[in-house]
Amino acid sequence: MIVKKEENTNWGNNTKTYPKIYEPKNYKEIENILNNNKNFIVQGNRRSFGDGGLNKNEVLSMKNFNKIVNFDTKKGVIEAESGLLLKDLLPVIVEKGWFLAVTPGTKYVSMGGMAANNVIGKNTFNNQ
Repeated sequence: MIVKKEENTNWGNNTKTYPKIYEPKNYKEIENILNNNKNFIVQGNRRSFGDGGLNKNEVLSMKNFNKIVNFDTKKGVIEAESGLLLKDLLPVIVEKGWFLAVTPGTKYVSMGGMAANNVIGKNTFNNQ
């Protein structure tokens, strides 16, 4: 596991913190962090729009958890790890004829970040 202390900013780059950032490589390392650290937040690609993604103490980075676990191409249902970026998901699903019903204004967001921030983005389908 990589542990480093570095600058962490919000989207507007006007608020900065300097937390200890944990970058686990497997689920056992995540379990150890969860059991031994109490004042942290979880981040994907460190691109939260507001200050909700900032913490001055500790950050659990999910960037190494970026795999598609399962893709049912018939139903269009995907199971993915929370660190998977939209930019890496799109080529996989588009190739199979699928696209997300709602997308944010950037492709550099993580799946976990989209869920955690209730991304509403742009509706790509006309529901008439």
